[in-house]
Amino acid sequence: MISRRVLLGGSVFGVAAPGGAGGVGEMAEQAPAVDARSLRDIEAHLEEMAVQVRLMNGGSFTGTSVYAGKLRDAMTVFLRANNKYPDYLDVGIEVFHAMYDWHIHNRLPLVVGRSADGRYGLGFMFTRLILRPDAVPDFIGIAYDQRG
Repeated sequence: MISRRVLLGGSVFGVAAPGGAGGVGEMAEQAPAVDARSLRDIEAHLEEMAVQVRLMNGGSFTGTSVYAGKLRDAMTVFLRANNKYPDYLDVGIEVFHAMYDWHIHNRLPLVVGRSADGRYGLGFMFTRLILRPDAVPDFIGIAYDQRG
């Protein structure tokens, strides 16, 4: 029995072969024998690679963090009341780490550091997230400006 690939390949390439040679029988002789198990192994390997690529890129688009949306909501409340984004927003350790990871996943520059009073801060949009380790891990405080 002739495979579809050999049949179609033979008719196209047989005409273009030098000297007019290259019929279907000749193509069948030249084609290497590939067993079904090798093809299944290759297919399984490619599928495994595709799964790994999907996993690696799973979090690399904006909005993947639950906390990013909640922080934007808190900043929007402040923005509507004061016509500007807040300078600071206190957050718990889980939120702080999630937003740190959010920057890494989205390949954004990290603006991190410590203030004069020793608190850790992380820049998010136009606001500095201030770590409150004494608060519950998923704490998101009320946004505020610099204190006089």
